[in-house]
Amino acid sequence: MSSLFDDSTIIACSTSQGSSAAIAVIRLSGFGKIRDFQDFFSFDLNKVSARKMYQSHLHDGGKVIDDICFCYFQAPFSFNGENILELYVHGNLLNIDRVLDLFLKSSLVRLAQPGEFARRALVNGKLDLAQVEGLDLMLNSSSGMGIDQGLSLLSGSLHQEYLDLYQLFLDHRSHLEVLSDFSEDLGEEVALESFKNSLTALQIKISALYQRTSVNVDALLLPEIVLAGPPNSGKSSLFNHLLAQKRSIVSPVAGTTRDFVSERIKVGDHFFKLIDTAGMRESEDAIEREGIDFSKDKLSKSFFRVLLINPLSFDLAELENYLKFNFDLVIFTHKDVEGFSSQIKEFKNCISGRVSFLEVSLVSPDLVLWDQLKDYFINKINLAQASNPVLLPRQKRVISNTYNVFEEYLEICSSEEFDLGVISLLNTKLADCLSELIGIISPAEVLDNIFSNFCIGK
Repeated sequence: MSSLFDDSTIIACSTSQGSSAAIAVIRLSGFGKIRDFQDFFSFDLNKVSARKMYQSHLHDGGKVIDDICFCYFQAPFSFNGENILELYVHGNLLNIDRVLDLFLKSSLVRLAQPGEFARRALVNGKLDLAQVEGLDLMLNSSSGMGIDQGLSLLSGSLHQEYLDLYQLFLDHRSHLEVLSDFSEDLGEEVALESFKNSLTALQIKISALYQRTSVNVDALLLPEIVLAGPPNSGKSSLFNHLLAQKRSIVSPVAGTTRDFVSERIKVGDHFFKLIDTAGMRESEDAIEREGIDFSKDKLSKSFFRVLLINPLSFDLAELENYLKFNFDLVIFTHKDVEGFSSQIKEFKNCISGRVSFLEVSLVSPDLVLWDQLKDYFINKINLAQASNPVLLPRQKRVISNTYNVFEEYLEICSSEEFDLGVISLLNTKLADCLSELIGIISPAEVLDNIFSNFCIGK
């Protein structure tokens, strides 16, 4: 991908083009002089000052194609350090294409590649690698947690933690150099004690950071709520109720749902993927068995697991086979059916103190059920958020590599055979890991992977 980027003038619509809107933002970047575009504007571009809003017609030959506002951001005081011209055009999709075509057919500009605006910001020193990753996370996250961490990276606060770690390492490295080259001047015991103190400080910081990488990232960025259980336990009915629409087929015939059905729902400031799975049971039907295998796979990777059971038709002896999937919540359905109250007692005794449960009727579920479920979902998200996990895969990988290298380094430093040559080699290896974390080392394939996730216009 890197070969596709150059220093030519680029253009793109920076507003989502999934549907029409009142206003769309089209950006041009990397041009020399704003007056090069005068033929397109009714306003005299020689009179334009930076960071001020102007109104103009856009012309295609002698024809007015739109009435717009525009703003000029002069280099280097712009998002990516280049001259940028932002056009605020009417957001009809056909109109957006017409304005883009107006500039593209002039040969003054070319269409931007995905992420090219942000990549130029990185090249020009307006953003560092961690901030670019934060921008990516903000643009693409489906959870409030992802947006918060993206903003934290973009504003520099999480990145500052990485810089603090790197500074601790540099301090430790200076103590290693003193121990290696100047211990006779300072005294070997004093030099060794200073080295070990700095090593301990580094260990505490790296270990604390490593602990924040243990969370399942995929489960947090688009958390999945999986509804599972035996056939005819009410999974599809609950699924439809939570969506407030008939999305899954509800039937008294066991095994109706043979594949999982999913929809996105919003709870608080988080999007969840709600999944209705095939009923879990022993089956001779190959297609149904495949659906059941899908259900088990989804359960193993999901953020929140809900087990639905109809106690009137479920064998209590089978309960342990289900509970091994570590459900977050058990919902006993068919509360409205006669005999439920007497049958439920044994089930409650079996799971009491092991997992939370609710008793519901799915014939006419009310808003109280939805409020109860929202509390469970949000509480688990908040609990995960409290550990302040690192969400970005590249950073998790580099932190994990750093931790592993440091463990090897720590073992050598703590051994009786204190070999300064081996220690120096591992110290250099550790420096490379930390340099990659803060973006001093940025392999081209890493950058290409990051920017491929951006949309055109960002």
